[in-house]
Amino acid sequence: MPTVLVILPEGFEELEAVAPIDLLRRAGAEVTVAALSDGIHVTGRNGLTLHADTTLAAIGEKSYDALVLPGGPGVKHLRADEHGALHRAAGAVRRRAARHLCGAVWPCETG
Repeated sequence: MPTVLVILPEGFEELEAVAPIDLLRRAGAEVTVAALSDGIHVTGRNGLTLHADTTLAAIGEKSYDALVLPGGPGVKHLRADEHGALHRAAGAVRRRAARHLCGAVWPCETG
């Protein structure tokens, strides 16, 4: 069963998070939803609060087959990533299969 890590920052675009999570789980993937912040409750741009499975900091050394980053105004928190958690998570993706939705592509660009 493929494993997928979805990272939710405060202000994420709800549809860009919920739809992929739902579709991947229906397809049989093991999806872990991780909050970028310290708590497991994350509020999207339109006020919908999701209960994440864990925090990104608690992921540790676990590796995943794919990474999903929803877009939305919360991307600014991914860009800030003061502790390097996003880059550690991206490094944990075994096959480097990352899906960036909307504005979330920018945090992972290098150069």
